Amino acid sequence: MNITNLQVGLGIIALATVGLVFTNPILCLVLALIGMVVMFGWEQVKKLINIPTSSNYTLKDADGNLVDYTLKSGLLTKAERSFYGVLESVVPDELVVMSKVRIADVLYATKGLDRKDSARLFAKISSKHFDFVLCLRTDLSYVAAIELDDSSHQKKSRKDRDDFVELACKSAGLPLYRCRAQYVYQPNELRDYLFVNSTQQSKDVASEEA
Repeated sequence: MNITNLQVGLGIIALATVGLVFTNPILCLVLALIGMVVMFGWEQVKKLINIPTSSNYTLKDADGNLVDYTLKSGLLTKAERSFYGVLESVVPDELVVMSKVRIADVLYATKGLDRKDSARLFAKISSKHFDFVLCLRTDLSYVAAIELDDSSHQKKSRKDRDDFVELACKSAGLPLYRCRAQYVYQPNELRDYLFVNSTQQSKDVASEEA
């Protein structure tokens, strides 16, 4: 005798009904859901119980163009989170750490320059950001910027970018510290580099074991 999906599904739902009387109601709901999936298929069950799918969130703008974004896992990469945790532990209480700060929100072309120079200088920094910025906790005024340099900073395009950012910070009088990305950081070395024996040169702040 051939047993159809409908018969199997009805059998499971019948078991669920018995379970409601003699066992756990949660088990009953699970069995009922399984029975529905067997009978109708998962896609139909999702529609019946209104489980949202990714298409439910696809929108269009006023011109009819697709608007479809995906939320990233977090603000910082794994390497940045590792450094951030150590940085937070060594920063004095009067300072606060900001991350992924747009350079154009920190620096601007000096007033009085001609329009062409102002536009050029803005364009050079408009799409760039500092990895971290130290601010005074009281008024969030800028104290220093920190760049975390991974292997990508060895590329010529990145070196050119880094050289210009250093010039921009020097022009504005903003201290810029460069730290090489490491697997493990030594908090005391990072503290000394930033707040004691500052040279504003790129530095390894790894533990001896790294």
